Amino acid sequence: MMKTTRSCVAILCLALGLTALMPAMTNAQTVTQGKAPVSATQEALAAKVDQLSAQLGNMEKSLENSKPNQAALDEMRQQVGPIVTESQTIVDRMTPRLKALQARLDQLGPKPDTKAPPESAEVTKDRTDAQAQFDGTSELLKRAKLLAVKAEQDDHYLGARQRAEFNHNLFQRETSIVSPPLWLGVIQDTPANIGRVTAAFDDWASGFNANLTGIKLVVFWAIVLVILLLYWPLTRLARRVLHAERKIEHPNDWQKIIAACWVSISVSALLIALMYCVAFAFSFFSSPDTRLLPLFSAIQGGVIRVALAAGLARGILSPDHPNWRLVNLDDKTCDKLIRIIIAVAIILSGTRIIEALNEVIGASLPFSVAARGVGALLVAAAMSAALLNLGDDPQADTSGAAKSTARRDWYGLIRGVAWTVILAITVSVLIGYVAFGSFLVEQIVLIGATGAVFFLAATLVEDACTLGLEPGSLFGRTLIYTVGLRREGLEQLAILLAGMLRLVLIAVAALTIMVPWGLQSTDIPGNLYAIFFGFKVGDFTVSLAGIAFAALTFLIVIAATRGIQGWLENQYLPHTRLDAGLQNSIKTSLGYLGFILALAVAAANLGVDFQKLAIVAGALSVGIGFGLQSIVNNFVSGLILLWERAVRVGDWIVVGSDQGYVRRINVRSTEIETFDRAAVIIPNSNLVSGIVKNLMRTDRVGRLMIELTVDGTADPEEVRTALIDIARDNDAILSLPSPQVRFINLTASAMTFDLYCFVADVESMVRTKSDLYFEIHKQFKERGFFNGPAPDPLAIKIDGLDRLETILHGVGSRSDSEEPRPRKTAASA
Repeated sequence: MMKTTRSCVAILCLALGLTALMPAMTNAQTVTQGKAPVSATQEALAAKVDQLSAQLGNMEKSLENSKPNQAALDEMRQQVGPIVTESQTIVDRMTPRLKALQARLDQLGPKPDTKAPPESAEVTKDRTDAQAQFDGTSELLKRAKLLAVKAEQDDHYLGARQRAEFNHNLFQRETSIVSPPLWLGVIQDTPANIGRVTAAFDDWASGFNANLTGIKLVVFWAIVLVILLLYWPLTRLARRVLHAERKIEHPNDWQKIIAACWVSISVSALLIALMYCVAFAFSFFSSPDTRLLPLFSAIQGGVIRVALAAGLARGILSPDHPNWRLVNLDDKTCDKLIRIIIAVAIILSGTRIIEALNEVIGASLPFSVAARGVGALLVAAAMSAALLNLGDDPQADTSGAAKSTARRDWYGLIRGVAWTVILAITVSVLIGYVAFGSFLVEQIVLIGATGAVFFLAATLVEDACTLGLEPGSLFGRTLIYTVGLRREGLEQLAILLAGMLRLVLIAVAALTIMVPWGLQSTDIPGNLYAIFFGFKVGDFTVSLAGIAFAALTFLIVIAATRGIQGWLENQYLPHTRLDAGLQNSIKTSLGYLGFILALAVAAANLGVDFQKLAIVAGALSVGIGFGLQSIVNNFVSGLILLWERAVRVGDWIVVGSDQGYVRRINVRSTEIETFDRAAVIIPNSNLVSGIVKNLMRTDRVGRLMIELTVDGTADPEEVRTALIDIARDNDAILSLPSPQVRFINLTASAMTFDLYCFVADVESMVRTKSDLYFEIHKQFKERGFFNGPAPDPLAIKIDGLDRLETILHGVGSRSDSEEPRPRKTAASA
């Protein structure tokens, strides 16, 4: 018994202890579960943020501890660009997740206080997990945003440092090209520089010959010989392919641009391919000397420059075939231009090769300044010769004065800019700014090459779009038969497509020209990302992608609205008992609602805050009220017309001196069509606030009134009976209300009657009135109602006329008895 009692007591104590421990265990479990597990994706993103932060920190330390040059700054910017892009990507990925977690917390609500009823453990656990995930995501998002801001700031700082370094190097003044000490230094350093060049090439030749022994030497020169021998047949083949096309005497624009592109590619590509094949053979059979790498790179660049200049010049100017020429120039001018263009490319390439050679041998500063200055002056001289040889506008055409004037104006502008650049190059070199003059030369060559390529590409794109989208082309017929485009639509599509591609070409050309000014390749993806995916202006994000998506949703909603309107107008409303005016009101109101809904959806996709928009609209309401008062008044009046339906589509209305049928009630005005088929536009406010006569407001019954004057000898009763009979015999006249005749005027010689009758359709009132007139004239003529004695002549009595005659008679007699008196003149006075 004692053992049983002790066992019961022990079990009871154990149960009480477990009961007391349950809240603590529950709280511990809640705390343990409160730390929500972090997903593997979030952990990877956090590790990526740490890595990018460390990389950015190391770069900032190296930037503080040293003074990097232009090359080092370029390398740093290439490292910062990906950091900006990746951090922004992390921000874009985490922002929707944070908003989703915030929505979950808003649904769960805050934790209830002690006085409120207790919530379930599952709700508490969900709130704790969501809060933990929200805190972790928020922290990671803040770190990513901070990293993105720091990377953008560093990128801007590096860009500013690059521009400052570029301006310092560009506008650093050196010795003038005409300075005697400069040329004395060049003369003194020339023997030593020649010795260094000879030694460098001897070392390279020795190493090259040491690597090529025996069979390797034979194979190498055999390959070089084969490459050189292949150049001639390939050139002949390219010319033969082109010669087959050149037999056409009158080629079209498409054939001209294709031939120009083929000549440009064949001439330049073959030279460049030959150069690269020889360079590959040298690098394959012998290890290159690292000291001569700048020289070899300059030689390759020079060959590419000359090849592109020759190809583009011969392709565009076509010196041997004037009928295939893309520009309107004569043969002599084209030959001069081609020679000058190739000469400029050779001069610039030779200058760059000499600069690379100076770098290889470590030449003195006067030697480098002299080489760059002389090269810049030679380019300026070649450009001057080209402008002087061209003379006046070479494209001038006496057959069209307007076109000649327009071309001459453009040619004069280009010529003026060219002379300004030539003068700037010459003056810069002469006063010591050799770097700036050399930079202008590079820009001229780059702009010329880019402009030539852009001209070819733009012409090719425009002709391709025009020919490819012709109604008779294969693609054009496919669009017409499958998509349902019209011929006018194909022309518009071709113009739009050509315009869009031209904009892309302009952007590429502008980026190419901006490269020497410090534009980095890493800037382009970042700028494109910012343009397409958003950049912030305050709290508002502007992006082409958002604008495009908003425009797409706007068009979709508008298209859906138009579809519903068409279904109502053509399918549903015609089968109802609603009149045409009410049907038009329903359709137009639905169009307004659809437009407002489309604007709201588009604004929501753009991220527009409607509260702030309401504040701005309230602030601008006063100005809008004064400036757009008339438009707002007409718009509201249009809504009143649609819903009050005092004037409906199809009604016959009279407004002032204009009358006709209402054809359309628009946002601002109402269009009525008069009986002579003219359209009259009336502001809606005039219809609401003015006096409008609506002949169809309640029904289509119209009253017809005819006023007649008959002979005074006629019998009034017979006249009334005749008029009533004539009206009743007409099928268009209603029997109820019955026709009525009113005797309205009586004179000694005439009587006047009014005939009143009603027609079922007011639109037939004019025709019915004409029929009644014909019948009345016929019967009244037969009955003699218009026959009678001739009316007495009218006698008009004027009071005081006798006195006026007496006065006039007295004046006449007095003037006859008196002699005329001489008139006073200024001399006699």
